[in-house]
This record gives sequence, structure tokens and C-alpha cells, in this order.
Amino acid sequence: MDYFQNVYTDAQAAEESKELKKLEAIKERLEREVNPRSIALLDQAQAQYENVISKKKTVEADKKKIEQVIVNLDEKKRQELLRACEKVSVLDTYSVSFKNIS
Repeated sequence: MDYFQNVYTDAQAAEESKELKKLEAIKERLEREVNPRSIALLDQAQAQYENVISKKKTVEADKKKIEQVIVNLDEKKRQELLRACEKVSVLDTYSVSFKNIS
């Protein structure tokens, strides 16, 4: 008896068939109403948008890398300036000492 309870009855099959025909009619109507070229244009625009977003992410990542390089170079520049100032200071001290000797 369980097998027969799971099988569609003729009335259920007719109802499903009627629903299928209704959905197919809606699909056909929508296919006529929607311009196929506009769908292609929409797909193309979406692909371009995704491409631009991808490029934007790449540019942002590159920007972060460049900013980090700038920070590193600024730190190296500061260290080199301090080292140069120390050398000049030492030379000035020797210069003053030699002037006092002569």
C-alpha cells in the first residue's frame, strides 16, 4: 500500500501538467519581452565591473607596498643623516682642536 501512496494520481499529474504549461507560457512571454541584446550588454557590463574591482584591489595592494617602501627609505635617510651629522661633528671637534694647537 505504501508504494501506491507515493505514486501520483491522475488528478495530481493533470495538476502538475497544468502548472508546467503555465510556467512555460510565462517563460515564453518573458523571452519575447526581454531584449536578448540587453542581456548580453548586462553580462558584458558585469564582467567589466568585476574586472575593474579586481584591478582596484591590485592597485590598493601595490599602494600599500609602495607606502611601506617609502617609510623604510625615510627611516634609512634619517639614520644616514644622523650618521653624517655625527661625522661632521667629530671633524669639527678635531678642526677646533687643530686650530687651538697652531
